Amino acid sequence: MEDQHFTAEECAVFGLTTDEHERLCRWVFERVGYVVGGDGRGGSGVFVKTSEGRIALLTARHVAAHCILTGELQVAACIDGQGQFETPLSVHLSTKCDAALMTMPEGFAPPAHLELDAWDPTHHSAPPSGAHAIAAGMPRTWKTEPDLEQRRIARGRTLLLWTEVKDTSELHDGRIECKADKRIGDLPSTLRGMSGGPLFTTGHRLLGVIQSETISEKEGLLYSTPRAAWIDLFRHWHPEGDGPPDLRDTKIGHDWMIIEPATGCPIPLQIFAELSWSPSEPNHKYGGYGRIYAIEFHKGDPRRQCLVNLEWIFYFESDHEAQDRIRTLEEEVSLLLSKLSFVER
Repeated sequence: MEDQHFTAEECAVFGLTTDEHERLCRWVFERVGYVVGGDGRGGSGVFVKTSEGRIALLTARHVAAHCILTGELQVAACIDGQGQFETPLSVHLSTKCDAALMTMPEGFAPPAHLELDAWDPTHHSAPPSGAHAIAAGMPRTWKTEPDLEQRRIARGRTLLLWTEVKDTSELHDGRIECKADKRIGDLPSTLRGMSGGPLFTTGHRLLGVIQSETISEKEGLLYSTPRAAWIDLFRHWHPEGDGPPDLRDTKIGHDWMIIEPATGCPIPLQIFAELSWSPSEPNHKYGGYGRIYAIEFHKGDPRRQCLVNLEWIFYFESDHEAQDRIRTLEEEVSLLLSKLSFVER
């Protein structure tokens, strides 16, 4: 593990004693996880407990999307610089923000994790400007190349970037902006690989997950997806209030072909959706709506299958017919895939 080495005076700037600084570092390190794809690239994350009582890795959606397209998705806790990877049971992509949740199999036990209320997006307030914060993750340049056959990282160093939240009076596309001062001597040349890693306050409060960076000669900035944004990962969607009493439902699966941006090779996928409508009240708010709830990639190739859970809600026009529902579904699929970065924009 690795972090910025602070003197007692520097710790005091963050309101900590040297002992508190050391305990906080250990607390963060124990909750950080890592994800890689079939090409050895990936990102970071933070382990959480779900409402079903399972351990999951909360990470960035763009990290998960890249790994899915490589046909391999592996998650690890990194203990004393070494990590053994395991395959998640499921991947849930947020359609609202750059976040994803990878649920791990029974028996997977990282050193520690966040409890349910500690990542609950409904129990969150935006950090004030100037708030002290800690970004955590494993920069790509600080780890050995993953052994894809043995599914392990021989050695890696986790970075704790001690920083502060910049001016929050303006929204930066809904992102939290933090400083990444390039003058710090022990920072790696790039923070790539930290995407998906957690952003904590010095009071152990999760603020968000790392999304991207911009580094110039003068300054560096780190952007994070705020905790309030991933509500669809935490709570399943359901119609509010009473819907029409004669709602009809049908489940549907469609095969599509998309283009993988990295290689230009066509990738088969199948979309799973539920369509609901009311013959008597088509103009009701819930008189006609659809829910895309899963995508299966590489269908027909058992070596490279990945079923992804998500929730994408859409509505039909008034007085819709059966062909209108299918046409709307096809339009929504194109929009969804573009939003999730599975197709070239």
